[in-house]
Amino acid sequence: MQTSSQHDIPIGRYNSALDYNKLIVEFRGQLVAVERAIAELERMGDETGRSPKAKSTRGRKSMGAEERLEVSRRISAYWARQRREKTRDKRGD
Repeated sequence: MQTSSQHDIPIGRYNSALDYNKLIVEFRGQLVAVERAIAELERMGDETGRSPKAKSTRGRKSMGAEERLEVSRRISAYWARQRREKTRDKRGD
């Protein structure tokens, strides 16, 4: 069966304008069914108190300015210790 390259529509069995009109009617019927299903899902989301578009709580937590400053100080102290130990090891060799 031949399909259109853009949307994989089975155009091989539709040979005339009347057939294309039937295809359009069929797609519009499917569209109505999909819109009804979406509306029902949205209604169900409202009944449970949860929105289907609720923001996800997954992912990284962002740090505030004070937290970043604390981490910066801690990392700076860590690297200062590493440099001191490295120079002490070089003098000890």
